Amino acid sequence: MDYLRTHGYLVIEDVLSPEEVQHATQLFRAWKETNAIPVGDHGIIKTHNAGHQEHAWYIRTRPNVIELFQQVWNTKDLMVSFDGMCYMSPTDHYEGYWMHTDQSPNDTSFRCYQGMVALTDNEHKTLKVCDGSHLMYDAYVQQYNLKGVRNFNIIDEDYCKPLSQTSLSVKKGSVVLWDSRLFHQNHCGDVGNMEERIVQYISYMPKDHKENTEDNQLKRKNAFLKGITTTHWCAPLKHATNDTVSSPIFDIQTYGTSMHALI
Repeated sequence: MDYLRTHGYLVIEDVLSPEEVQHATQLFRAWKETNAIPVGDHGIIKTHNAGHQEHAWYIRTRPNVIELFQQVWNTKDLMVSFDGMCYMSPTDHYEGYWMHTDQSPNDTSFRCYQGMVALTDNEHKTLKVCDGSHLMYDAYVQQYNLKGVRNFNIIDEDYCKPLSQTSLSVKKGSVVLWDSRLFHQNHCGDVGNMEERIVQYISYMPKDHKENTEDNQLKRKNAFLKGITTTHWCAPLKHATNDTVSSPIFDIQTYGTSMHALI
């Protein structure tokens, strides 16, 4: 975990078994195709109750995924985000700079590790990061006099140009973790590559986190019961979209106590 603290990100391979990857992928494809799920900007899917579909909960309840975050936080008592996912088809080629952080400038201290579980092998359509930039976030906020509670902020492109930027090579079954202050974005790589990209975003925090107030706990239960997709923040909880279009949610009894323990 020293690498994660120093560089701001970490790729951990073989967290899911090939069988788990295959099952999660089948669940995702069945949902997407049956419900004609639209894909948003940069491949992000957060509508149609995306955060509460079976592929999402199947991944969240995998023992190796949970154990990884237990090691990160040094506690077994965790809550999970109800985050969406990313899908890029072989012919998708989104362009444009959108390097950003996912943490409010009002607090530049460490607050959260977010992550993703990869269901495909990717070298081109992948996550690009500015190595060590999480440690620059406070200076960046002061230089640009940034304020506000919004947990999404585009980083000035000229500021990023001299920084070390890495496009991560990610194998299916891997988990990628990163500090929410890290400058990052997904991208499609060279035009002409025919990779498909399927990743489920995940984030866990300790249930005794100071921001998991009684009010936050009620909001989490409400989001769970109503199938509301959230951002990667478990606390304070934020809805990912105002979209009201829904799609059927699987029988939540499928995962029993392993699922309810993370609410």
